Amino acid sequence: MEPTNKNERRKAFWNFFLLFLVCIILVGATVFSSTRVPFRQNEQLRKEIAEVETERNFSGTFFTQMTELGNMLDSITSKEKTVADQMDVDITQNIKNLDASVNNYNGYNKAFYKNVVLILRDLHESKKQLRNLGREDLDKGALQTKNLELLEKVAKQTTDIIDLTRQIDTLKRREMR
Repeated sequence: MEPTNKNERRKAFWNFFLLFLVCIILVGATVFSSTRVPFRQNEQLRKEIAEVETERNFSGTFFTQMTELGNMLDSITSKEKTVADQMDVDITQNIKNLDASVNNYNGYNKAFYKNVVLILRDLHESKKQLRNLGREDLDKGALQTKNLELLEKVAKQTTDIIDLTRQIDTLKRREMR
């Protein structure tokens, strides 16, 4: 009692089995590749988080040093000559250190930080000139004119620093999101 279509049944079975294997391989490959993609994305997100943390740390350090320099620059005009000269040396060294840290920094805001350092350097030079002009024996009219010019420079650079500080705060807030 053998079936008459034994060969056809065998052929149908192997065709079914072949299609079944193709489907299983397709589903397996899909599951395998879909589980690998999140691992790559996680790795990429970890790198981005590390970059943002580095940027935040540098920004915080830079802001602290900039604030210290600003306080030193604000207090330098009221000091006597020997104290002011020592403060000039300290301020110059702090500006050099800040500039060196910006030069070593490889973030996307390097130009911004470089501009802040340049403004601080210009502000220091303006304060030094203002102090030196106050010590010189010039006629009163010329001294007042130069004093007004330097005060305008100082006011402009102070507003520039305030604007740059606000930009740093805005960048910090963006990074924290």
